[in-house]
Amino acid sequence: MTGAEPSGRPPGNWMRHAGTGLELAAAIGGMCAIGYLLDRKLNSSPWCLLTCALLGIVGGLYNLVRSQLRGALGLKKRERSRDDSQSPSRDDG
Repeated sequence: MTGAEPSGRPPGNWMRHAGTGLELAAAIGGMCAIGYLLDRKLNSSPWCLLTCALLGIVGGLYNLVRSQLRGALGLKKRERSRDDSQSPSRDDG
């Protein structure tokens, strides 16, 4: 198929979702690594790891929700503009 899928979404939409999931995993993994290194340096196991893991989860989920809302709002705008362009114009002349 060329153009749009029957549902009206562009064919590469799954890539955006996959990228968002990878961002979430990277945020959690990166913050866990920082927490682990801080625990080793400060000898405060497991507190830095737990704190950084929690921050990674919160930050990653924030980015995930923000990205998905932005995509949903963009989809609504495209549908609204498509509906406006397809509706017949009436002249009350």
